[in-house]
Amino acid sequence: MYGFAQDGAEQQAAQDLADNAIHAARELITGTVLTECLDCGEDIAPERVEFLRSKGMKCHYCIHCQSNHDTAPRVRMLDNIL
Repeated sequence: MYGFAQDGAEQQAAQDLADNAIHAARELITGTVLTECLDCGEDIAPERVEFLRSKGMKCHYCIHCQSNHDTAPRVRMLDNIL
C-alpha cells in the first residue's frame, strides 16, 4: 500500500468509529434511577425502578411522563450518504 496510512488502518478507523458510537449510546441510557418522577412528582412504579436498576439504565420519569421525553433516534451520519 502506498501513502501515509499503515495496512489495516481503514479497518481500525471503522472499529474506532463503531466503538465510539456504542459508548455514546450507552451514555444516553445509563445513570441514576429515581423513585419519584421529576415531572409530576408521583412515585415511579417499584417494578419499573427494580427492572431499570437491574439493567443499569437510568430512569427519571414515571411511565406516563416518559412518553413526553421519548424521541425517535436520529441518524445524522447516514443522512448525507443516503
